[in-house]
Amino acid sequence: MSHRRRILVVQHRKGDEPVKLVVPINGDSTVDALAREIARRVGGEVKLHIGDGFELHPQDGVDIILDSDVVIARSRQEESDGDLHAHMSKSQVLGSPTLIESRSKQQYHGRDGFQIRLVTAELARKHAKEALKETSEPSNGVLAFDGEFVSGNTTISALRQEAAEVFGWGFSKSFEESPCCHIKRTTCSCAVAHEVGLLGLSSILHCRFTIDGTRCNNDDCLFSHVPIPFDDKLAPHCSICDDALAFPCPTCLEIVETFGMQPHDVVDCAIVKNAGCGHMHHDHCLGEKRDVSAVCPSGCPSSTVHREAVPFGQEVPSITVIWDGDKIEHVPVPPEFTGIAGQMLYLNTEFVINLVGEYLRAKSVDLSELSLRIHARDPQTETVRFVWSTLVSVCSEGIHSNEGYRRFPFSVAESPSSSSISTIENSRPYEIDFHTSSLPVVVCGCSTLKDVFLREENSSGDNITLTLYVVKRSRGEAVAPVSNIPVSMQSSFQSEAAWQPSIHQTQRGMAALLSSLLVLSQMVRKKGTESENKLLAVLYSFTRFPPAVRALELLLLNVVPQPQEKAALSEALFHSLKDFTSTAASAFIENQSRRFETVRILLGHFLSVSDGVQSAAARPIEAVSLECALSSKRLVDPVMLEPFGVVERSSGKLYDIGGPLCRGINEVDEQPIVDLVGDGVQLHQVLAQTRECDVTEARLLCLHKIGNIARPIDLGSAGRNFPDVIRQANETDLISRGPLELKNTSIVPPQVVLDNEGFLAVFTGRGCGTARDVNFYRPTGGGDTEVDVNDVEYALQKVIPARKAEDTWVVDCYGGIPAKIRAPDEVRKIPLHVIHQH
Repeated sequence: MSHRRRILVVQHRKGDEPVKLVVPINGDSTVDALAREIARRVGGEVKLHIGDGFELHPQDGVDIILDSDVVIARSRQEESDGDLHAHMSKSQVLGSPTLIESRSKQQYHGRDGFQIRLVTAELARKHAKEALKETSEPSNGVLAFDGEFVSGNTTISALRQEAAEVFGWGFSKSFEESPCCHIKRTTCSCAVAHEVGLLGLSSILHCRFTIDGTRCNNDDCLFSHVPIPFDDKLAPHCSICDDALAFPCPTCLEIVETFGMQPHDVVDCAIVKNAGCGHMHHDHCLGEKRDVSAVCPSGCPSSTVHREAVPFGQEVPSITVIWDGDKIEHVPVPPEFTGIAGQMLYLNTEFVINLVGEYLRAKSVDLSELSLRIHARDPQTETVRFVWSTLVSVCSEGIHSNEGYRRFPFSVAESPSSSSISTIENSRPYEIDFHTSSLPVVVCGCSTLKDVFLREENSSGDNITLTLYVVKRSRGEAVAPVSNIPVSMQSSFQSEAAWQPSIHQTQRGMAALLSSLLVLSQMVRKKGTESENKLLAVLYSFTRFPPAVRALELLLLNVVPQPQEKAALSEALFHSLKDFTSTAASAFIENQSRRFETVRILLGHFLSVSDGVQSAAARPIEAVSLECALSSKRLVDPVMLEPFGVVERSSGKLYDIGGPLCRGINEVDEQPIVDLVGDGVQLHQVLAQTRECDVTEARLLCLHKIGNIARPIDLGSAGRNFPDVIRQANETDLISRGPLELKNTSIVPPQVVLDNEGFLAVFTGRGCGTARDVNFYRPTGGGDTEVDVNDVEYALQKVIPARKAEDTWVVDCYGGIPAKIRAPDEVRKIPLHVIHQH
């Protein structure tokens, strides 16, 4: 818990004596919370300053207020009559070509402050024009919060509000008023459940040296020492190896002989007792036969006795529940269903589901998207039989749809809050996304700067400047959170709000963008990594917007981009087209909503330029696993656990000394769980910045791995002769095809083609001899469509004249525009003698 502070406040009232207050408040609170507490005490809204005139912003944390500071509280009405600081419109700085200077010379009084530089795709493109030969990141961003350092307690929601005001996007209270809507993560408990089912919990292991309840002489022994009733009817040896139970198993005896040890030196060789019959065996011997059958190795009839290890120290029968990936808990069976201790129990499936469901509901677990597997269920009788314990596992629905065993949903109603949340979220006209140079920041608005942008240990106490790339993303219908559920890659190119740039484009333009990207990604991918890297270098050189480069790389890797990534690529291409199409038809220049209708030409230019790029050998993308190596759950607090690798701390503790899956002191290293350092710090950063993204792997863009263009030419210069760049584009894989050309079997998919509406589409394959002989993928027309090329050609004859009339047909016409006939350098008259023959 945070410490409590007592802050001295002096309230100034016009014409009255100042009033002194001592206000207690939590140390991690914001200035806004302090102002509300003061207003509650004195009545009326107040604005706060420190005694020397330094203004406190609502998003700041109270940690910037020193113990020696006196906070001045003035009513907002008095402040409006005479402001302490002159106001300057932040939108005036948008066109500044260099790093904006702080408009307030006041300094952040606290520690661990953040200065935020915001860079849009437009500003990044401006930097690309002014620094053609450089490869540096843009330095012409706008400083948020008037350039002041703000507290690490500032929320992402407050930063979004600031970005909206800075860039003139319209201040929206919805960023502040929208409730938190945290993602529901999919969890799978199968990995841990498999381990428990195969080896059992550590509670089934008993020390082989004593069975009378006394502790053995080995201080390192981790096994149970509860008394085991002696039964002279049972053999005092392991029926698997025929050795005495007090002696180690054969495997451990080999170790004794190899290293010259004594049998009593082997501590980690435990014994296991079978429920029902009471036979005991070496745990290691039993381990070698676990997959053979489910009967007692001593030959007991399976009809009356099955294999089930006794959990020593457990007093009542229970159901072992594995849930949330790595949580192991025991649900006692109600006494009225247990009968006599040690006798076989028979529970039906419905009873088990209800019992486990009630237990999890009592823990406030939302069961609406969870399902249950009863591992020892008899599918014929729909019952499970056991003496002391049986195993069930709880996982998210939908991730085990193709498994060979049955899973049961919990009977619960749908969460009532889900619909209301989506309604509130959809009421917001746009979203503001932040990206680092490596990956998008996908977190809830309630997250704070200090929680999202973690500091290195040696930088604690220092104020830092952080560069964030910002994108205004259009919001359409609610988009499901990114998850591990497979999605058709082709559906990534379906027209949706996230693909729209800040100035919405026509349907023709969106069809051109998505069709071109689909063909581009598939054709370049076929050419290999070197071609991919060259294209990425060109895109970065012309845009200097890392989020766009990362989005294109994901498409090249056949990975479905997130909405934030789609918007970043779209916005960067839009601002590139503003320079590239300066000499295009007036219809494209005068109407910015038609810029994307020429995007095929821009991407074709990128392909042409990429041939002269010095490509880096390695991909500029680094994959980082976000999944626990043990439980497969999403990492939150990762640690290193040998030999498994990076695991969630809670999962690692299962194998730690005394943990439920620990099988002896020799199987645990001296430091079983090790905190991550070095590269592990990067993993913590990635996890902090992707909290609301339910994926198992993050892909980080490494700018230093992107190649360079030897002789870069600015897009404005390259597009001065627009007919030439059209011809250039039609010499690449992005040549546009006419419908009748597809009858030529030498033309293989994918190809850019025009559909019956005159929109660009993708030729994806040929039919099976029917009249509708080819397949088109239409990004704005419903996706996959079977068409007759003759019908398409006929429909286009009604579209082409209108396009020619407005001089826009040239960007889409089949094969591009014909080459111009060059005028001769000189003219010579050559006399010809004509001989007439009779």
